[in-house]
Amino acid sequence: APAARGWRSRANVTNATARNGARCTVASLRASKLKNGFPASVCGPRAAQRGERVLVLGGAGGVGRFAIQIARHLGAHVTAVGSAAAADLMRDLGAHEILDYRQSDFTQMGQTWDVVFDTPDVSSFHHSRPVLTKTGRYITLHAGLSVMLQMLWTRWRRGPRALVGVSIGSEAQSETLAHLLRSGVIHPRIAATFPMADIAAAH
Repeated sequence: APAARGWRSRANVTNATARNGARCTVASLRASKLKNGFPASVCGPRAAQRGERVLVLGGAGGVGRFAIQIARHLGAHVTAVGSAAAADLMRDLGAHEILDYRQSDFTQMGQTWDVVFDTPDVSSFHHSRPVLTKTGRYITLHAGLSVMLQMLWTRWRRGPRALVGVSIGSEAQSETLAHLLRSGVIHPRIAATFPMADIAAAH
C-alpha cells in the first residue's frame, strides 16, 4: 500500500547529515518493523497497513517516537500511550490520539487496534489480546520465552498474533531509513547532547 501523502512531522525537516544519522540508529531500526514488517510466511510484507489502527505503547520513548512517525507515514491511525507531560511531543510526531498511561488503561477504553506495538515491554500478548482485531498483531521488541511460545502457537491458529520484532541492521534498512530522514518523514528528537568526555553521563 502506498504511504500516506501530505504528512510530515511538524518538527523541522532536515537532511540525513552525519549528526542526524547518528540519532537514527538502534531505535529507528526497531521502529522500522512497522514498515519493513516480517517475512511473508509470518504476517505479510508489513506489520502496519494503510487504514489500520496502531497503538504505540511508550510513544515518547526512543523507539516509540519513530514508531509514531512511521505508522503515520504508512497511513495508519495512531494512538500513542505515554505521560501527560509528553502529550504535545507525541501529537507533534503525528499521533491522532493520546492516552495518559497514569489515567487510562488502554484495555478498558472500548477500542480495538490492528497493531499493538509494545516498545517498552509494559504489556503482554495475553493482556493486549482483548483489544486486538481478529487479524491483530501484538509486537514486542523483547524476545522472552513466553512470547516466543505464543508466537509459535498463534502462527498456526486463526485470530490475533504474537510477534517479536528483533531488528538486525542491513544496508537496505539503513538506506530506507536514510530516505525517510531526508524526506522529512521521520525526525529525531534529542533531549541533550554530550561531549565525548562525558560519555558515561550520556549512557
